[in-house]
Amino acid sequence: VQRIAERLGLTRPQVAAVLALLNEGLAIPFIAAYRKARTGGLDDRQIRDVVDGFELLLELQDRRQALVDELDKAGVLSDELKHAIEEVGSTAGLEDWRFMCFPPEGTPGRRAKELGLKPLAEKMRAAGEAAEDPREMAAAFVAPERGLPDAEAALAGAKEIVTEQIARDVLLRDRVRETTWNEGSL
Repeated sequence: VQRIAERLGLTRPQVAAVLALLNEGLAIPFIAAYRKARTGGLDDRQIRDVVDGFELLLELQDRRQALVDELDKAGVLSDELKHAIEEVGSTAGLEDWRFMCFPPEGTPGRRAKELGLKPLAEKMRAAGEAAEDPREMAAAFVAPERGLPDAEAALAGAKEIVTEQIARDVLLRDRVRETTWNEGSL
């Protein structure tokens, strides 16, 4: 009730009244026309928004539970992860967690990891701007027999790993989404 009220700019009693009336089996047009006193004067559009918000929250709860079950089945669910997932307020946020916990197969970053480039990627991320020349770091990973003919190929693979690590960062994705929504223009 609180989430719907905040999202729609309504009061808690208004949202609670709409949900209670719907639970009694009353239709939206009937509630809008004959139960204005109980809903605080909400019109049929506002009542429909409450219904849509409630259905969205139910769907979100089902998806949240499905993700928790999936993580539990995979043996990777911790109390911290479960709590973080319970705090997610959107389906996009849940999909971000799914993407982080279950990365897709066959990506360039995954192939680079299979070639043994994860230590190079970690070294590059840890070093930052003040690091030694990346080509010098990558030279130690050259292995023509594994498909890494030169430092450029090793560097390209490490970049793929770093790119996927950044893309899978749930907090960063959320921050980018929020910044785009608040400051972006179309």
